[in-house]
This record gives sequence, C-alpha cells and structure tokens, in this order.
Amino acid sequence: IHSMYLCSPYDYTLALDTDTYICHDITDLFRLLERFDIAAAHAPVRLSPQAGDFSQTYQNDEIPEGFPEMNCGCILFKKTKQVEDFFADWLHLYQAQIQQAVQPSHDQASFRAALYKSDLKIGILPPEYNCRFIFPCFVSGPVKILHGRHPDLPSVVRTINAETCPRVFLEWDTLQTSQLFLNLEILKAENNKLSEQLEALAIQLSSPRVNLPKKVFKRLAKVWNTLKGKF
Repeated sequence: IHSMYLCSPYDYTLALDTDTYICHDITDLFRLLERFDIAAAHAPVRLSPQAGDFSQTYQNDEIPEGFPEMNCGCILFKKTKQVEDFFADWLHLYQAQIQQAVQPSHDQASFRAALYKSDLKIGILPPEYNCRFIFPCFVSGPVKILHGRHPDLPSVVRTINAETCPRVFLEWDTLQTSQLFLNLEILKAENNKLSEQLEALAIQLSSPRVNLPKKVFKRLAKVWNTLKGKF
C-alpha cells in the first residue's frame, strides 16, 4: 500500500489495477489534483463483505454508512507530506484490520477508514473513470477506464460506448452462461438446431450488454423450456 506512493516518481499519479483498461483520453483527470489531494470512485459494493463470510458486511461503527468505500483499483493522488502520511496510515489500519477476529475481504475498508479520519481534500470520480462492468452500473458519456477482466475488452468498449447518452449497463450473466456452455456439447449430440440457438444466446450473454432487447430473453426462455426436458 505505502509503496504505491513511494514508488511513483511523479508529482501527480494515477495508480491502476492490472485489470484496468484505458479506452479514452483521461488527461483531464490530472486537473483534479489542482484542487484535490486524492480522488477515487465509489465501490459498487458500498461496504466490504467479511473475509470468509460474504453474506455479512464488515462493519466499522465509527464511520457513517453515508461515507461508503472507494474502489482502490483506480486512485488519483498527488505527492505531498500530507498524502504520504495518509498512505502510511492506510497501511497501518490495514495491518490492524487483518489481525482482527472479523476481517474485511480486502483493503478497501481500511482505505475508507483512513480517508474518513484524514484532512485530505477528496475528489469523487464518476463511474466513467472506473467502470466496474462486472457489476450493474449507470454511465453517462463515454466510459474512459474499464475495470474488470474479459477475453475481449475492445468489444466491451464498443458495446458500452456505442452510444453516450445516460444508460444502464448490466453485468454479464456468468453463472447462466457457464451453465449454457456446460450443456452445449450434450445438446449437439441430440439436437443440432437447438444447440445452435443456445450457442448464439450464450455468446450474447457472455459479454456485457447495453439495453439488451427483450426478445433475447424471450428466446432464452423458449430454448430453456425445451432444454428442461432433456436434463
């Protein structure tokens, strides 16, 4: 955590996770640091789940729920003594949290706590600058930084930026898609036409989508009803 700050030779730094993908001009981001000390986007999951028990959130009663976690995969910061002290404090809080009987599942809970107790000027990035497309999200304008793993990120960019009006972006139905592909080989042996329909649906569902037509879900329901009698 602290090395994120120490290893940067720059006055202004954008620290990115390895599963991020810059797909648009982001130079305007650095102008934020003329006014703010640090900036990040809200995490889609507002409070971390507990490590080992994802049905429970990790609670910190000292912080109001109205101050949610930030996603740590895209952090903008400038080099000052105050920011350096913040990163050291973040590391200290993280090390303390992982020694507790009930632990958070990742470092965002300690990042939240360090921000809350700091005097830093905090900027909030919109989801277009940290688009966690594996979760449902709302975007407006071009998405500039994707955050998530996918075998064909350029296709995700084309899909989500096909239009720039305000829009809701749904996550890929990983579980449903995996089940569809799992049954695909069996179907090919029994009904080639049905397997072709299912394969087309699986491909559509395996990538993120914007405004997926209702007819796709109607086709899926029809194929699935046929499928139920075969397994």
